[in-house]
Amino acid sequence: MYLYEKISSYWINCVKSKKNKIFLSFLSLLSYIYKAIVLKRREKILKLPKKKFDLKVVGIGNIVLGGTGKTPLVIWFAKKNLEKNIRVGIVFRGYAGKARGTLIVSNGENILSTPYVAGDEAYLVAKKLTNAIVIVDKIKERAIEFLQSEYNCDLVILDDSFQYWSIKKDLDIVTIDAIDPWGLGYIFPRGFLREPKESIARANVVVISRFDLIENKNLLKLIGEVKGINPNSKILLMRYIPKKLTDASLYREYNLNILNGKRVFAFCGIGNPDSFFLTCKNLGINVVGSMSFPDHIRYNQQDLLKLYTKSKVLNVDVFLTTEKDIVKFNFLKNVNFSLYALSIEAEIFSEGENVG
Repeated sequence: MYLYEKISSYWINCVKSKKNKIFLSFLSLLSYIYKAIVLKRREKILKLPKKKFDLKVVGIGNIVLGGTGKTPLVIWFAKKNLEKNIRVGIVFRGYAGKARGTLIVSNGENILSTPYVAGDEAYLVAKKLTNAIVIVDKIKERAIEFLQSEYNCDLVILDDSFQYWSIKKDLDIVTIDAIDPWGLGYIFPRGFLREPKESIARANVVVISRFDLIENKNLLKLIGEVKGINPNSKILLMRYIPKKLTDASLYREYNLNILNGKRVFAFCGIGNPDSFFLTCKNLGINVVGSMSFPDHIRYNQQDLLKLYTKSKVLNVDVFLTTEKDIVKFNFLKNVNFSLYALSIEAEIFSEGENVG
């Protein structure tokens, strides 16, 4: 495991367990400093004129670190527009990838990169949306201009862009996770908030993901809290429906019932691993063990050995992971165990809609 992954794992465990009081006090001090820096920077940028473009620009982001469902939402939103024959470009930051400058991940016909260069999210979306233009670029203004001039895109979707304040967006969408909407209630690094929760007042649309995993009274309370901060935003509810299994290619599909009677080991390296494990449990899968890796992990042979050891100790028949994880196993050697990914699709409802 890489050093930053070890540090990340230790920090997450400390914050969630709340056991190391001295360390948490130190993190609280850092949170105060971080918040002051973020708010000062935001105020400075928001005073400047925003860059405008002659095409539709939609931002999809969050206010916490880790998984809130941005990627399934990006796929859902892009599909809806691609079905209308709109030329869609999608821009990712390329977190944990090696890309520099502007990297074309997919030109709408072919995949031109790998998850280790482009980052797992950009690569996964490129694989799932074969007719979308997917690029990685940390400078979003440059990315939009590139997609407009080189590919004549009608719509550009900016992933992870709620904190990118210098661009005029036609729609600013923020996702919050129903299970932990406010990142333990603290600003980074004491918690997982990128900025105060009141920041959702800037959003045009608030999407509450995994709403089906909490009680209805808690959902109503959360909706009330969101409305209290942003009474003018549209509120949508998003849940994930497991549709099938897939292999590392993402092209070969299998029915979920092939897991019947199997001893399954679940693992993932995503921002919210507990939600994946809970989904497996709710599907009635016989999970005999589980393991979470750091978000965006770059799997290596050592990680393979860990999983292989688990397969022997627990007499595992099948390993199950997420699509974001499995695409990285295409580029590893000696994957000598049965491995599938749980393929999910986002379902989105308006607030108050009857959800069956």
